[in-house]
Amino acid sequence: MKTIILALLFLFALVSCGNDDDAHKEESHEFRDNLLGWYRLEAAYTDTPLDLNGDGIMSTDIFAETSHCEGTLSPQYYLCRFVHHVSFDDDWLDISVDVPYSKYSMFEEDYTTCVYENKRFYQCEVNEKSKEVIIEYDYPELQDEFRIWIQEVNWEDETAYFTFKKEFYTSAGTWEEVTLYMEYKLDPDYGKN
Repeated sequence: MKTIILALLFLFALVSCGNDDDAHKEESHEFRDNLLGWYRLEAAYTDTPLDLNGDGIMSTDIFAETSHCEGTLSPQYYLCRFVHHVSFDDDWLDISVDVPYSKYSMFEEDYTTCVYENKRFYQCEVNEKSKEVIIEYDYPELQDEFRIWIQEVNWEDETAYFTFKKEFYTSAGTWEEVTLYMEYKLDPDYGKN
C-alpha cells in the first residue's frame, strides 16, 4: 500500500512540475520590442488635395503645402516615439507623434493657414500574435480641440503608418475634413551621443 501511495505521489509531482514549466514560459515581446524607439517623418499626405499655403496649387503632399510661419516646425523635423511602460500591476505602450494642425487664436477669432505641429499622445496595447497596435486611450477632448482623430496605427519594416481623420483650415477660408496619412521611419541613431 505504501508503494502505491509513494508511486502516486511521485506521479503527481511529475505531472505538477510539467504544468509549472508551461506556466512559467516567458511570453514573447518581439513585436513590441521592435516598435520601441524614435521615428522621423518620411511622408505626410491627404486623400483630398488642399491649398494650405495660399499658392493657388492644390496638393495632397503636406510637405509641399506647409508654409514657414514664425514658431512652426517644418514637417521634415516631426518625430514619433514608441515607449514601453511597466507598473507593479500593468504594462502598456505609449506613442507620442507630431501631427500638423491649423492654429486658432482665441483672442482674435482668426484662423491662419500656417500649419503648426502638435504632439499627440496615445496609450496602446500590442497584440504579439496579430502584430497589431491597438489604441486603448486617445485623449478625446484634445482630439476635438486640435481637430485630429486617430483611426489606426500599423507597423511594418521599421515604419509606423498612422491614419487620422483631420480638419485643416484652407487658404479659401474654410475647414476641410480629410484623411491624413503619416509615415514615420525608425531612426535607431536618434538620441544617441
